[in-house]
Amino acid sequence: MLLDCHCVEGAAYLCNHCIVHRGQLVKSLEEDSVKKELLSNVLKELSTSKAETEDNIQSLNKESQYFQSKQGLSRKVSMVFEILKKHMDTIEKRVLSEISRQVEEASGSYQAEIQEMEAKKKELSRKMAPIMELCAMTDPITVLERMEPEVGGVDGNPQETTADCRKAARDMDEGLISQILHTGLAELVVTAHSTLFMDEESNILLDENTMGNNLLLLPDNKSFVWSKTQKSKPKTPGRFRDHQVLSSTSFSTGRHFWTVETSKIGNWRFGVSYGSIARKGFRSYIGCNDKSWGLCKWNNQYSAMHACKVTKIPDRFTCQRFGVYLDYEAGHLSFYELCNPIRHLYTFNTIFTEPLFGVFRLWLDSNRGETWMSLRTDRLCICHGGAEWF
Repeated sequence: MLLDCHCVEGAAYLCNHCIVHRGQLVKSLEEDSVKKELLSNVLKELSTSKAETEDNIQSLNKESQYFQSKQGLSRKVSMVFEILKKHMDTIEKRVLSEISRQVEEASGSYQAEIQEMEAKKKELSRKMAPIMELCAMTDPITVLERMEPEVGGVDGNPQETTADCRKAARDMDEGLISQILHTGLAELVVTAHSTLFMDEESNILLDENTMGNNLLLLPDNKSFVWSKTQKSKPKTPGRFRDHQVLSSTSFSTGRHFWTVETSKIGNWRFGVSYGSIARKGFRSYIGCNDKSWGLCKWNNQYSAMHACKVTKIPDRFTCQRFGVYLDYEAGHLSFYELCNPIRHLYTFNTIFTEPLFGVFRLWLDSNRGETWMSLRTDRLCICHGGAEWF
């Protein structure tokens, strides 16, 4: 006998021909099966939603932990303001000292001119005395007899000289004062940025196994030179075919800063790249692919490059030291010229998807001189004389 119905009131399963439960609420088992399938689908949706909610909770917990870890930022900001206050005092002293120097110089000029005028006044009084005496005489013969041949007029124009002196004294070098103030304020910005956002020193070393045959690594593993003669090196999968090299360190999180110093002659490129960058051909060059970002010098022309897009930097560089600042999470890569004052050159803004390596390229189009590149890990120090990197 096939049980294909369910009596809701009697809570019993029965066949379709049962007469015991007639008049009671009876439902087909097939109908119950359909409802059960619907409930099963609802359960799956709820389970999926629950899993997603659990993932969201975990994500929120991680974010909460991240922000809790940033509680120290308040102390760091307070420390930055203490440093900035000290530097503001230093800048104020510099500016006031320059103003005092110029005022003192102008005052000295005034005093010297006044003394000169006093001496001239005394001399004029000396000359005027005998002339006034002669003018008071009534006998013309006596006047003629006592008149000295050297009696004459006034030499020069004292009023004009005095006016020139005062004008010169009034012309304070406000441009120099403005420059001192501007430089000091620029230093403050760099100090705040480096103190707040520099997580760790970046000890950049070069990976000899990626170094092209035209480059020679020096013993410090941070410097190299270009040679026209290729040096035979062991073949490795990561070695560039020409004059390019990667760092041995990669960055996949955090904020990092390092310095690149170059020779005056030669052409170069440096920046960051993914480890998956090509090792040969044009597409392996820094900035000539979508895997690298760099600052470039070629024929004394300067530019920033990525994915073959060239952004020219019009101003000539005044020194050969450059800073590279990387904020991986924020997707910022900035280049600075480390002269006094420090000058921002260019910033790339993107989303990094792979670990980044420092990448460096160097070559010379002639046989004149030696071209080299050296890496340093620097910290910014604001001193009385300006910004210095050490």
